[in-house]
Amino acid sequence: MTIFIVPDDFPTVQAVIDNVVPPILVSGDSIEVRAGMFPSFVLPDEDQNVDPLERVRIAGCGIGRTIFFGGASDGVVIDGSPQTYLKDFTVQGYSGSGVLLQVGPNLSGDNCVIENVEATFNEVGFDIQTDDNTLVNNIATSNATGEGDGFEISGSTNFLKGNTSKENTTGYHVSGILNRLANNVAKENTEDGFLLDDSGSITILDGNTALKNNIGINCQTDNNRIVENKVCNNTTIGIALVGAEGAEPNGNRVDWNIVRGNGTMGQPDNAGIFVIDGAGTVEPNSITFNKLKLNEDFSILDGAGLATPNIYNGNVCTDNPSSPMEACDPGIN
Repeated sequence: MTIFIVPDDFPTVQAVIDNVVPPILVSGDSIEVRAGMFPSFVLPDEDQNVDPLERVRIAGCGIGRTIFFGGASDGVVIDGSPQTYLKDFTVQGYSGSGVLLQVGPNLSGDNCVIENVEATFNEVGFDIQTDDNTLVNNIATSNATGEGDGFEISGSTNFLKGNTSKENTTGYHVSGILNRLANNVAKENTEDGFLLDDSGSITILDGNTALKNNIGINCQTDNNRIVENKVCNNTTIGIALVGAEGAEPNGNRVDWNIVRGNGTMGQPDNAGIFVIDGAGTVEPNSITFNKLKLNEDFSILDGAGLATPNIYNGNVCTDNPSSPMEACDPGIN
């Protein structure tokens, strides 16, 4: 294994990647980047390095110290290099994605690890189009132009833990299948904290915090598990089961969440948990053992009312009623 130092050995990361006569960067090598500001890079550069590269480690000196600064459409691009490890830097000011994992011409670019990386002032912070990646302790802030997603997950079977998404348009936008998000924070995003859109399904959200977004968790699709999250002080709805027209959510489990102080804007249909009319008609949604307090106007609001096909059990609601009343344990509203 060889370690290359930027800018001591080469002026940029891309210069290491593009040095192919002889090819000095091989699978298993590391690139360490000192403090400073550097341009974007693509690994591998398909115009220069046609051989697949695996297990390459690229590490900076820390968030705010090593900075890849805007100028190209995307910042740090992993173009089909599996098991790449990215750590300890900031990606800032790109008109596209700050960090992009995509399928390359030779390999699929799966099984990458991104740890302690900040993406700020890009169109999208982290754009994950491949599978089986792990994102731990990363930060996405102020990615609010265009799509404005802090984390955009269109690949499958990815795992996100301990990340923070703040002041973006959407905090976490999940459209792939079989992804899991655990112990992440979505705070002060102008639209959704967590969006499970109607092109994906079978996502697990557990132990996350959604705070002061427009909608805390917006579930538009089927067969997801939303468990033990804290969903507080979002301006309209805490947890929404509201799919695209004609594709209302079915078969979701919304269990053991703390849902508090949502609906601060005072608009119609504000609620701690809102279930649109038609949701659950194919397979009932199960909404059980949630603790709801100080939500406006309803603790739980099901658009189908007494005709709801959904299952409610053990929900504890204080300060505000539910509709239908059976959605909360009797006498605890």
